[in-house]
Parts: sequence; structure tokens; C-alpha cells
Amino acid sequence: TGSQTGSQTGTTTGGTGGSTPTGQGGTGGSSTGTPTGTGGAGAEGGTGGGGVVQCSGTHSYDAAIADCIDFTNPNPDACATYVSAGIMTISTSEYYSHNPFHAFLRFDLDPDVAQSSLSSLELSVTVAGVSYADSSNSGEIWRIVAFSRGDLWSGAPSVVGGSALAPSQGSVALNETVTWPLPPSAIDGNSVYLEMRPLTSDNTYYLNSTSGSPPRLVVTCN
Repeated sequence: TGSQTGSQTGTTTGGTGGSTPTGQGGTGGSSTGTPTGTGGAGAEGGTGGGGVVQCSGTHSYDAAIADCIDFTNPNPDACATYVSAGIMTISTSEYYSHNPFHAFLRFDLDPDVAQSSLSSLELSVTVAGVSYADSSNSGEIWRIVAFSRGDLWSGAPSVVGGSALAPSQGSVALNETVTWPLPPSAIDGNSVYLEMRPLTSDNTYYLNSTSGSPPRLVVTCN
């Protein structure tokens, strides 16, 4: 409903504004010597509920976070330069330290895409071109709880579910872009949180989010 109070400013003649149940302004009267009144403005109608807008086409997102940690001494900054800048390592027993190294990814999606009916998700991560970056096993992909980069100093985020979202893609070569199909259930709110879990001590070096080819998630809408 509209406001029912008329303005009390002005110097010309006029009656006080009317007030109606619909909020429309009343018509000024013809009395003399009283402050001019204008009718109260009608209220704007409310907007409808904000439903999800179904996305269309294909949407690509670079990783907001793509970092590894040494499980024995978690420090994503140290891991990001352990081999070379721009590289993250996964291994069940890293060659030099003999500690397990895992990598963690976060992708932040547009809300309309994240909340839409989706056809597919595909994760792509590129193997580095440096010596020994290739491996006999790509590792597998697990869903994990929501995390920020700062959380990685405290260790690995907890796993969600009892099995991997996507299995190993087998051996990987230098500069190869490795892809894993993922289910839409991987989405948590408006983000996707993933762990790259190694299955071998044969180190795999992937490019991280600071490289020229960061991990990427491709989302296809229904």
C-alpha cells in the first residue's frame, strides 16, 4: 500500500492530499491559505520470487585455488615452489622427502550455473613440461569439504563420501592435458572442491593456478 501522508511544504494554495487504500495520491482541494499538500505516492508492487535461471551452453572456469601440500609439513607456499614455480606435486611418497603430497582445487561458479540442471562437468589439469613430470598414474579425484587456501596450512580438508568422484586416467605424459568427467553432484553451493589423490610414488607434476595453464572446469548446461 502507498504512503498516506501528504507533503506539507509549498506556498501556493491547495488542499491536503488524499489517501486511498491503493496508495494513489488524492486530489488537491481548493481551500486558501493552507500549505499545499500533495497526495502520498503509491507504493511500488513487489517483485516476484527469485527463481533459478536455467543456464545454457558451456561455461569454463579456471581454478580459484590449485595448490599442493606435503602431508607431513603442510605449507602451500612451499609446495608451490618445491619443484619449480607454477607446479604442484602429487605422490604417495615424494621422491626426495618420501612424504605424501596431495593437491587441492577449488572452482567458483556463477550462481545461475551452479544451481541449474547440468549435463556434465569435466576437470582438465595439465602435466608440466619439466623433467620427471610425467608419471605412470594420473591420480584420482575426490570431493572434499569447502576450504580456503589458508586452511591448507592446517592440513588436508576432509573427504566427502566413501569413493572417488573420478578414477585414475592411467599414465600421463609431459605437457599432456588430463581430463576427468565429474558428476554434477560434485557442486557444493556455488563451488566445487576437489582433491587430486595420488596412487603411486611415481611423482606427477601438474601446473597450478599461478601457471599459464591453470586447472579448468568445464560445465555444460542441460
